[in-house]
Amino acid sequence: MITYKKALASAAAACAVATVAPAFSAPASAHSDSNFYNYNSSESLEADVWLQTVSNWDACGAFQTKAYLHGTNPSNADWIRNTDRFNGIGVGVTVSVFTGSTKGNDVSFYWENTNAYESDLAGNVCGSYLTLYVEGYSTASAGVPKYGSPRTVTAHV
Repeated sequence: MITYKKALASAAAACAVATVAPAFSAPASAHSDSNFYNYNSSESLEADVWLQTVSNWDACGAFQTKAYLHGTNPSNADWIRNTDRFNGIGVGVTVSVFTGSTKGNDVSFYWENTNAYESDLAGNVCGSYLTLYVEGYSTASAGVPKYGSPRTVTAHV
């Protein structure tokens, strides 16, 4: 026989589990940013960064970054470089990036293409259990002879 107190206790326990359970599930969210340097009205250099929230069970998230020359008739750059930087926020944080297994509190690396208009990077970034947040930066740099000295633009999340 179920008494009123037992039914109330069972209902309270079920509500507590239903309330707490979503807090332990990994959110499927990401942050992104784009920024542009305009050479003129028809050509620009773009930096893109997309970073999945680093809060799933293994404290890892995917990332994608891009340096890209846009235009109606964009010229290839002598070189175009995509420099990525990930900075862990927290106490005793270590950030691991799986595009060469680089570790540290502030990790950076780049990919450069010659005679091209695009440079992409993608991989996974992980924080330690003390990581509160991971910042991501993508810096696009390009050497386009008709515009003189190299130009740079950065996107940040």
